Amino acid sequence: MLKYLPENLIEQALTEWRNSDVPVFILGTGQTAGKIKQYIDHRGGGKIDGFLLNRKYWREGTERWQGCPVYVAEEYLAEHTCRLIVGFSGYQEDMLEGFSDHIEKLYALDFIGALCLEGEYSMISHAFYQEHKESLDWLEKHLCDEESQKALEQFILQRMTGVYAKETYDKGTQYFPDSVIRLEEGEVFVDCGAYHGESSIDFICQLEHAGIKNYRKIVCVEADGENAEEIKKVLKEYKNVEIIHAGVWDKAGVLHMNAGYGVGSRLAEDGADTVTVAAIDEILQGEEATYIKMDVEGAELRALYGAEKTIRTYRPKLAVCMYHKPEDLVTIPQYIYSIRDDYRFYIRNHSPYGIEMVLYAV
Repeated sequence: MLKYLPENLIEQALTEWRNSDVPVFILGTGQTAGKIKQYIDHRGGGKIDGFLLNRKYWREGTERWQGCPVYVAEEYLAEHTCRLIVGFSGYQEDMLEGFSDHIEKLYALDFIGALCLEGEYSMISHAFYQEHKESLDWLEKHLCDEESQKALEQFILQRMTGVYAKETYDKGTQYFPDSVIRLEEGEVFVDCGAYHGESSIDFICQLEHAGIKNYRKIVCVEADGENAEEIKKVLKEYKNVEIIHAGVWDKAGVLHMNAGYGVGSRLAEDGADTVTVAAIDEILQGEEATYIKMDVEGAELRALYGAEKTIRTYRPKLAVCMYHKPEDLVTIPQYIYSIRDDYRFYIRNHSPYGIEMVLYAV
């Protein structure tokens, strides 16, 4: 698939930060910036000297964060030189216009993809690629269009190097790309990892856009209680909607999770909270599903185990996120194929960062 194995720029950056003779700062104080700081601390990548914020984001009381000082970027860079790590998405070069002479090196890398799971590092190593090359070649050969093959290669390159793709991604509606998904009358949409119900709203909008008047049912399954309550508000005007506060898994039970993290809430062995989990087969109790979407923060394979009967019996369209863990590239498509070998596989990347990569089985 790849003609050569490129270097991991995030690993190179760690060495540079560790040996830097000028201060190293993170630009931003949001979730991604916090994850970068924790990752560097965990890896012993050298002391982070603090955080910089553009003046327009500066507020009184933010002088320290994550145990480090926080400075106004324009004021600090007017007098000091540093290495600067971009700790958020959407960075534009003009955000620090006029201060490039004081930035010894700027690291605008795909930390969002590399650290997409809390406390876990999800880059693809050379060893992983070489060990699983046969399986990755199998996936490439089973993809049904050139766009999917390019998307797979781009994703692997992003996760191997830490360089994000600014333009080469699908800008259509996630889970409903026009070139892959065709909705019909009487759909039963099972939204696993429903968050605040956005995907279900998109489902309804896509039906309307296609001139389809009716769906049979929407089933929203969401593990985080706060998110589940928000779904009730968002979808309260719509008919035939069932909202289930539970995680999706391969069987019923109670598991630990980290709740209260919004879109990042997920099941975790060391989680401070607990949640009821259930299998899709148990939730549906033999009823048909026509489309199952899964974005469940790394639990996708176990969730697929729990949907085996539904998939085998009804062959629903599937949209399964495949970006949380490197091994998902191998295990998820092969498991779906083991249930039914008549699926057609497509891949679309829905973000310039190494996240929101979805396997579509139709």
